Amino acid sequence: MRICKNMTACLLTLALLLPVYAADGGDAGVKRGEAIRTLYEREGSPAVIQSVAFPDAAGTEYANAAVWAKGAGIVYGDGDGLVHGERAVTRAELAAMLCRLVRYRGAEVSMGENARILTRSDMPGWAVNEMAWAFSNGVLQEKEGGALDAWGAVTAGELAEALEKAEALTKRPVVLGDEQFDEYVPLLDGKRVALFSNHTGIVGNRTSVSDEMDFKGADLVQLGLDRNGGEIT
Repeated sequence: MRICKNMTACLLTLALLLPVYAADGGDAGVKRGEAIRTLYEREGSPAVIQSVAFPDAAGTEYANAAVWAKGAGIVYGDGDGLVHGERAVTRAELAAMLCRLVRYRGAEVSMGENARILTRSDMPGWAVNEMAWAFSNGVLQEKEGGALDAWGAVTAGELAEALEKAEALTKRPVVLGDEQFDEYVPLLDGKRVALFSNHTGIVGNRTSVSDEMDFKGADLVQLGLDRNGGEIT
């Protein structure tokens, strides 16, 4: 059995091997780079042309994500042009990222009925509007005692929940009326679609809904009725 004779070396080795636990029970918080990469991947990891957006992001796992995020207006970096991807993302910073993501997707950014949060003093001035949006729309929740905890670290669970709620604000109902058909159907290209229609589902003077969607590339996996009224399962 090999025994470590250097106590300092032993302790250092042990520290590197053991997981890092925060005082609140195990989650040390999500890093800014990880948060940016998560948003980037949720957008489908779009291709980027520029190789470096922030000098301190070069060569990192979130390098492309940082390029996309800067171009999309999701993150701006600090006054020195750095993104600080290795630092824990704060709740205020996450609120800003998600608010900008919703705006990037073309959805309306509204503070809802709780604009009173604008008068709160326990949040950074640069993020007042974004935090008002996040709390008013339920993207972030107040902590115990009503604290906003603007400078608090964000756990992986909090990031996932906040992102899900923010994305829900960007979803619009798809109404396939004659005037909306050309706008929405191309979005179904390659996607599995369950269509409940029959031969009366006609789009303008063209063809049936099922034929048109099939022509546009949608994968129709289920129809409610066939052209003769028979059920298809």
